[in-house]
This record gives sequence, C-alpha cells and structure tokens, in this order.
Amino acid sequence: MKITSNFLRDTYITLCKVHPFNKWDMPAPELCKFIVNNDDEALGTYCYTEEDEFPHVITISRNRLSFYLTCVATLAHEMIHCSRWKDPNEGWSKHDTKFRKRAKMVAAEFGSFDPLEL
Repeated sequence: MKITSNFLRDTYITLCKVHPFNKWDMPAPELCKFIVNNDDEALGTYCYTEEDEFPHVITISRNRLSFYLTCVATLAHEMIHCSRWKDPNEGWSKHDTKFRKRAKMVAAEFGSFDPLEL
C-alpha cells in the first residue's frame, strides 16, 4: 500500500466523524500537516507546534508501515495524542492513564485494534 499525505488526511477526516473521536476536541484537518517519511524508528508521531498555519503535525513512516489496518491503527494512536492538544504540560506527548483510557475507548469501538498496541 502506498501511504500518502492525502490518504492520512482523508483517514483523519473519516476517523474524526466516528466515536470516540467525534466526542473529543479534534483539530480541523486544515490545521494539521500530514507527513509521510522514511523513519526507521517510529511508526508515527504527533506534535503540537503552536504555529499559525499548521499547529498539528502527524507523521507516519512508510518504512515501518505497509498494511492498511496497521496504518489506520497508527494514525488512530497519533490522533489520541492529538485529541489532548489542549492538555497542560504537553499532555499530548504522554502515554499516561488518560491516554490509555482513550486507547481502550478506540479499541472497543473498532474491535480490531489492540488497546496495548494503540
């Protein structure tokens, strides 16, 4: 599967329309920059930058992902981080109790995602 920034944006838009993402304060896709890179370490990353044009950056590695479901699960993981962009003390960067609770919600909704993998 060829992963593109357009694919990531379109999948982000779709996931934002379904539970639990539709209950969270997800940023508009126009405020997000979707990057596909060749990182050998991380499957994906999310960063809140506070920049004017694209304050939200989601990156997915084509070197680490090639299957549709793995790509969607990784994007969902990064979207959980993104859902916390307003949390104080860079809460968006943590895998804490709040993150794990949200991961369980996403896994329960989609059924095929392992909450420990998210």
